[in-house]
Amino acid sequence: MLKLSKKFLGGVKRSAVARVLLLLSTPGLFAGNLWAANLQIQVVAGDKKTPLEKAAVCLGTSPNPQQFGASLTGKKGRVLFHELQPVPLILTVSKPGFRGEQRIVGRQTLNRVMVVSLAPGGGGPTCQALPQAKTKASTAAELLVKDLAINRGAPLTRSRKVTLFFTVEGKPTQYRASQFPDFRDAPWQAFVLTPQFELSPGSGEKTIYLQVRRHREIDGSYLQTVSNTTEGSIYFSKR
Repeated sequence: MLKLSKKFLGGVKRSAVARVLLLLSTPGLFAGNLWAANLQIQVVAGDKKTPLEKAAVCLGTSPNPQQFGASLTGKKGRVLFHELQPVPLILTVSKPGFRGEQRIVGRQTLNRVMVVSLAPGGGGPTCQALPQAKTKASTAAELLVKDLAINRGAPLTRSRKVTLFFTVEGKPTQYRASQFPDFRDAPWQAFVLTPQFELSPGSGEKTIYLQVRRHREIDGSYLQTVSNTTEGSIYFSKR
């Protein structure tokens, strides 16, 4: 049997640890921040069944409750915050005619969905969020994606392969599309104006979520600007 000295084994362990630390610290080796997480907020009425559209959702910190964004929910009562850093967060949700809610979310290290139920009435904490159409025009540092139309807005497809048409403001370098709102199965890809997408098998209504980003290197550091998320639906039938 081959015997190795303790000195040799210790050197091997130190070398392995050094390689792991180098792997974690190498810029650009991972597509995003290793510890970043996505948080989806689902806002419902007091019956906990009815989605609330145009509810204002703010995510931030005690000094700045809107630090990580302030958005209005869509028809399905959802807002998605992307690639959050593991810092203590405060969530504020409000809507006219309902009592506002504020919660300490805590550090986000895993993708998760949080449901917030608003009771009828008034008062409580408030979040100030403007509709997307009323926000200021995009600057060179901002990205906005909207008007997603699958197969140019066709209501039905008999092929799993579809084409995505959308409007984008800004200059993205990458996009990702998924049938999951947290993009759990969608790596970033080189940006194209009309990307192809393959629907999941099985007949039924399919919802696709789309997002773009600008990912670049400046003086050895990797910077990214991530857009909002837009979505579209189409019915898939084999027959």
